[in-house]
Amino acid sequence: EKRFTITWKNWDGNEILFVDPEDPTIVIPYSVTYGTMAEFLGTSPTREPDIDYTYDFTGWSPELAPVTSDVTYTATYEKKERKYTITFLQEGGVEIERQFLPHNAIPVCENMPTKVGHTLVWNPAISPVITDQEYTATWLEELPDKWKVSFVNNAGYLLQEGDVLTTDHPVYSGTTPKKENADHSEYSSNEYICTFNGWSAVIDGVTQTFAPGAELPCPTAPTTYTAVYTQENNLLRYPDQGQYSTIFLFLCMDTSDRNCKGN
Repeated sequence: EKRFTITWKNWDGNEILFVDPEDPTIVIPYSVTYGTMAEFLGTSPTREPDIDYTYDFTGWSPELAPVTSDVTYTATYEKKERKYTITFLQEGGVEIERQFLPHNAIPVCENMPTKVGHTLVWNPAISPVITDQEYTATWLEELPDKWKVSFVNNAGYLLQEGDVLTTDHPVYSGTTPKKENADHSEYSSNEYICTFNGWSAVIDGVTQTFAPGAELPCPTAPTTYTAVYTQENNLLRYPDQGQYSTIFLFLCMDTSDRNCKGN
């Protein structure tokens, strides 16, 4: 009795083969007698999803019918938009919400968490959907856009104070600071001369000094600049020689001594 061959193919044209269950290397031809209703006896074929769609097997093309000649059937599929699972989590891992979004959609958390004094940053950064993804809330402390900057003299007396933007360099615009005593009276000494020599401040935990007129760093926290001074021996200067020299004074006890008489 004449038999007819039925060939089964998947969507991509690859033939679906039937093999011997005891020896998978042996391919069993699929053939039926005239008039037999075509029937696929294997497991329904599948099609792998791509980045945009999933595929559900719907049947064969052409439709199955009684066999009257050799025939080829090709699997058909219904495509569905593929959805990816997007999960938003709190910092400790507690789920905020879950969404199912298509490829290239931009995730947006509908129940945005908040934290006083902090800015929300998602980790990783939000990006178009290409796969299942979890986003965890992290927090950055909100820093002010300006800080108070103060200038004081050696005794702590306030010379200048104001708010300075974090993008600006502080500038002292007052008169040259003079060294003072603790009671704010002007410092004076017969032994030393004190000269203003710049500023000292703690920047990022490190004490730094800056020469007069030097560019000061943009503030990253409240900052106090304290005037610093150099100290020199208070010696008399001979104008014509440009040198320092000490004058010794003699106490005259005997007026008969010729060294004590004026000329």
